[in-house]
Amino acid sequence: MTEVCSRAWNEEQDRGRTLAAATASLTARWPDYAGEIAAFYDRFQEMIPGAIAESRQVFDHFKDRGLPVYGLTNFSRETFAATRARFDVLRRFDAVLVSGEEGLIKPDPAIFRRAAARFDLHPPATLFIDDSARNIAAARALGFQTHHFAGGPALIADLRGRGLMAFDCKRIGK
Repeated sequence: MTEVCSRAWNEEQDRGRTLAAATASLTARWPDYAGEIAAFYDRFQEMIPGAIAESRQVFDHFKDRGLPVYGLTNFSRETFAATRARFDVLRRFDAVLVSGEEGLIKPDPAIFRRAAARFDLHPPATLFIDDSARNIAAARALGFQTHHFAGGPALIADLRGRGLMAFDCKRIGK
C-alpha cells in the first residue's frame, strides 16, 4: 500500500483521474501486483465500514434545525457516487463539492475558495470540520473556523463549547 497503491497515487483519482486510467498506469508499472491493484477499487467500498454515530448525530442536529450543511471532500468522482449510494447521509447535504469533479484537492486553497463561492459561505462564520491536520491548517489560513476531527465525543464537546449543541450526546440515533 505504501509503495504500489500509495496515498499519492490515490490522490490523483481524488483530483479527477479515472479509476481505469489509474489502474492501467499502475498495473503497467507493477505487473506482478495486477490483482492487488485491481482489487483496490474493485473492493474500495469494503474500506468504508460505516458512518460514525456521533458525527451522524451532529449532522442530524443541524439539519433538524434547518441549518445548511455542506460537504467538501477529497474523493474520486467514481468512488464518491458509489459511496453516496450506500450512505443516505451523503445525499442529505445541502450540496457537496467533490474534488474529483473539480480537479482540485484539499489542502489546496483554491478548493476552499471554490466551495466558499459556490455555497456563498463567509469563512469567519463557517465551521470547517476535517480529520486532516493539513486541511485544517489550510482552512484556518483562509479564515474559516475549524475543528480537527479526532472522534465524535470531542466534536460534540467542541460544538457545545461554541454554543452550537445543547443535548444529551449519549442519545445516538433518532
